[in-house]
Amino acid sequence: MEKMSKGITLIALVVTIIVLLILAGISIAMLSGDNGILKQAGNAKTQTDIAEEKEILQTASLAAMGKSKYGDITKEKLDNELDNNIGNENYSSELVENGISVTFKNSERTYIIDYNGNVEKAAPKIAVDENSLTITNTDGSSITKGQVEQGTALKISFNASVKGGTVSISPSLPHTTTTEEIEAKSVTFTITASVPDETVEPLEYTVNLKDVYKSNVVSMEELKTQASKYFGYDVINYAETLPSNLRDTKWQLFYAGALDGETEERIYLISKEYVKNTVLPAKNGAKPIPTSESNYKAKFGSNSGTDGIIPKYSGTSNVSINMQKYNKDYFKDYASTNNNMKAVAYMLDTGTWSSFATSNQNYAEWAIGGPTVELLFTAYNKYAGTGYKADAVTVNGYQMKKKSSDSFTNDISEAIAKDTSTKDSPYIVSANDKASGYWLASPANTLKNTIVYVGYSGTVGADLTYNTREGFRPLVLLNSNFQLEKTTSGGKEVFKIVPKTE
Repeated sequence: MEKMSKGITLIALVVTIIVLLILAGISIAMLSGDNGILKQAGNAKTQTDIAEEKEILQTASLAAMGKSKYGDITKEKLDNELDNNIGNENYSSELVENGISVTFKNSERTYIIDYNGNVEKAAPKIAVDENSLTITNTDGSSITKGQVEQGTALKISFNASVKGGTVSISPSLPHTTTTEEIEAKSVTFTITASVPDETVEPLEYTVNLKDVYKSNVVSMEELKTQASKYFGYDVINYAETLPSNLRDTKWQLFYAGALDGETEERIYLISKEYVKNTVLPAKNGAKPIPTSESNYKAKFGSNSGTDGIIPKYSGTSNVSINMQKYNKDYFKDYASTNNNMKAVAYMLDTGTWSSFATSNQNYAEWAIGGPTVELLFTAYNKYAGTGYKADAVTVNGYQMKKKSSDSFTNDISEAIAKDTSTKDSPYIVSANDKASGYWLASPANTLKNTIVYVGYSGTVGADLTYNTREGFRPLVLLNSNFQLEKTTSGGKEVFKIVPKTE
């Protein structure tokens, strides 16, 4: 009863004061509005409290500097002074980029003390409560991290706050992930805050969803052991990262593994179709010569070898050491200035073909004008279970055979089987009106003017550098910090390039 009586007395006193103020001509609005007496009194008290807190810190920092041999300030010395003055239970401190941050636990105000002892009040910061983050199915039902199917939409919610003010979050919560966010496996929220008389920096808060979804990354070991399944899969996100004039080129997995006799395992992509002869790269202003029959056929030069790209190369000396390993059997024994080696030098010139590797995601290490016959057979043998072999038998170039007991020959008819599966073989382009086959970056033994090609019927043989039947299918080596992940597109399973994770 005594406590209740005191409460009633206090309420009566407050009411009496307000009534007296009103009788004196002071309205409720003047008391409590944004510019009211009570508000101004509160602001004045806040400013007084800030001044007192700054004085405490200034005194502590000067004392800490005075006890330092070199006249500087350290967190340890500052903490000692504050412990003595206000007790360590009343503040927290941490090192920050521009000095020492001190927060008073009672007021939750933060100050920055630089290494010269200057004290400035820090603006309030937006805080996200990580423990409040929830990721659920769109109907609100719970999920199990690492078990959500790729492509599933999710609902995200969390709490954010700022001392003395309010926050606004965009996109608003709870948020259902969009198609783009599902693809990126992350959502970035922009959080802004409003605090009277304060400027608060906006905060970007990213919710990473990668560990929520099941991993569809295909390991190198799986790519190799299931080559007949995976070699030829479309790689859907490489073209979109290239220069705009190359973005209509489609790409597929050509090979994953090591070169013969080597241990480093890498991933190679090839253009799914012939590229237009208008996008073939120039060497010192010279390009392969297109044919009037098609926008895709092109020859290296005329029979004379005085035009096209032939005059821009001298032969084997123009092939870098790094690219020689793709025609390893040739370069171990031979050097040549023949026209076919000049054409091969163009195809293996990573500097000239760099536009096909100019990915804005840095996906590719290099691009060249097409695979070599050695790389083709390494990939196809893994894909089809064959035992094809190509050897450089003269300075002119390569012959080939199907198995070790066969004799070498200048061509193998229907060497590459036409694919009857639901995916497209990366080693053959079926007959169409674009070109009759594609050039390989290897010299052929037949003549000094012949290089290896793959025809639409599957023949791997030799054709003259000045014939206009073939087109180009550039080859790309992915950077080693990327891998392939399964996804679906157009109702079929495909690959996308994703960063490797530790």
